[in-house]
Amino acid sequence: MSPMATRRLGAGLAVVNRLLYVVGGYDGESRLSTVECYHPENNEWQLVAPMSVTRSGAGELTVCCSSHSIRLHRIDVAYCYRGCT
Repeated sequence: MSPMATRRLGAGLAVVNRLLYVVGGYDGESRLSTVECYHPENNEWQLVAPMSVTRSGAGELTVCCSSHSIRLHRIDVAYCYRGCT
């Protein structure tokens, strides 16, 4: 698997329409709002629309297939990302 553009830990992961989305995380200096999408057919990561806020340590990700959105849940916060293709 090719490397992502940004190294991160504590990111959320979700699969939507056979594509892997890595959402937010921490790069060692700050929390991230960036989102990367992995295309397995060509082994490439693509930066997609970022979240409007930074997030790391997502406890649970829920994929809403009808709206192509990813909902990130933590005990204190919920955020819905609608940038999926």
